[in-house]
Amino acid sequence: MPAQALYLKYRPRTFGEVEGQEHITRTLKNAIASGRVAHAYLFTGPRGTGKTSTARILAKAVNCMAESSEKPCNECEICRAINEERMLDLIEIDAASNTSVDDVRDLRDKVDFHPGQARYKVYIIDRDRRCVEHKRGRRARLAGQGGLSSRTSKVQGIHHRRSPYAFECCIQCIAQDA
Repeated sequence: MPAQALYLKYRPRTFGEVEGQEHITRTLKNAIASGRVAHAYLFTGPRGTGKTSTARILAKAVNCMAESSEKPCNECEICRAINEERMLDLIEIDAASNTSVDDVRDLRDKVDFHPGQARYKVYIIDRDRRCVEHKRGRRARLAGQGGLSSRTSKVQGIHHRRSPYAFECCIQCIAQDA
């Protein structure tokens, strides 16, 4: 078995395993239980606070096929595929390195395809701040207006960033997706 980074080996797999973010996990669990999951979420906080882990758990929960109210179950095919990083309907994008207009146009073209095996296609956009701050990122953001979630109701977007500053640009991006 290949070596695995500790943060991946011990990454939480359910909302209950996320430490120190009870107010966030409770809110997300309530949204899932009531069927009122938003089309996009914005997670922020310093490195190591669980933004990506929470986003992956949310992706599992909205796509979980279990009949029980406790989601994600980590036993159905969808949950196992996400845990093993082989789910094609969960797309993680590093916005810091995908800042060109062509990258955004390529993403917009792919959004039109319905999910392959999951209920929703989930895009986790990491380091969104760098995309917004970068000159090419601003042009790419303008090219992406109308973006992810307005194209199909089968797409969920999760943006996350370290800095709580410059929320306005990020919220404008998400609002234009609505």
